[in-house]
Amino acid sequence: MMSIRFISSERAIGAFVAGIIVCASLTLILMNKPAKKDVGRRIENQPVLNLRQPIDPALVLYKETSSPIHTGFSWARSIAVGPDDRIYVSGGQEIRAFEPSGERLPFAVTLQNEATALTVSKDGTLYAGAEDHIETYDSSGQLKERWKPNNSKSFITSIGVWEENVLAADFGARTVYRYDLHGNEKGSFGDFVLPSYYFDLAISPNGIAHVVNTGKHRVESYNPDGNLTSWWGEFSNDDVKKFCGCCNPVNFTLLPNDEGFVTCEKGITRVKVFDKEGTFLGFVAAPDQFSRHDSLSAVPDYCFSGLGLDVAIDSKGRILILDPALAQVRIFARI
Repeated sequence: MMSIRFISSERAIGAFVAGIIVCASLTLILMNKPAKKDVGRRIENQPVLNLRQPIDPALVLYKETSSPIHTGFSWARSIAVGPDDRIYVSGGQEIRAFEPSGERLPFAVTLQNEATALTVSKDGTLYAGAEDHIETYDSSGQLKERWKPNNSKSFITSIGVWEENVLAADFGARTVYRYDLHGNEKGSFGDFVLPSYYFDLAISPNGIAHVVNTGKHRVESYNPDGNLTSWWGEFSNDDVKKFCGCCNPVNFTLLPNDEGFVTCEKGITRVKVFDKEGTFLGFVAAPDQFSRHDSLSAVPDYCFSGLGLDVAIDSKGRILILDPALAQVRIFARI
């Protein structure tokens, strides 16, 4: 009898443990579902943004140097700078290129899907996220390769190239995938909290990958093996030195020589500069410089709506801010 009771107890414990595993698995699946449906939807009980923060003019370190570049798109999504400081901008399924002066070049490619990410390597190869996969083009705009989607949930929001590695921020999987130059997967790293589908990355010359973890309001750094080495950034709706709202910064770029970061925020639309340790230095552009953007994109009484700015930097240190709502590139230089 003792043996029979022991077997029954063992089965009961086994069933209990199996139940826990099933529940935990279902929870993880639900937590990892893409949240694209949340984009543009008001969420109750979210933090209140302080939209009337006074900005000390002494903290504005850059000035707009010329008229904006009009891309010709009805709206735009991504910006990148390639060799010779050529400027690449995506809008819908198309990517266009411009001289540093703003003159449009006879370069245009049309992707299979909407262009959701964009970068250009040193040899002029263009890597474009086309929603669930990556397409590569040569410097003349000819299609080189169309990579297979990594999984059914993939949604590529940022791409970086370092030596023989291509890193892709996959919002759908909430992770960063590492590929070789021909789309063969070599691994993945990170588990990110992404309330809205902004998920950006950039790679330092030494191979350190910097990735935004927007739900934690911070920028995380990973070594070439994919191990987290450091992070910086804090939340505040009142302190201009920190990141506001539900999920910021939405996009960023690196200053030359690893000197720091340029970040874009939505909710309170602004572009800021931090040193390489994450210490706030000042503004590239303050919120009052984006009033037209905010009026067009229905920002900012709450944080989940609107079109987040994108940013790139050229070899001369000019900061190029893409305003998606106006489909314009605004150019700023240090004062």
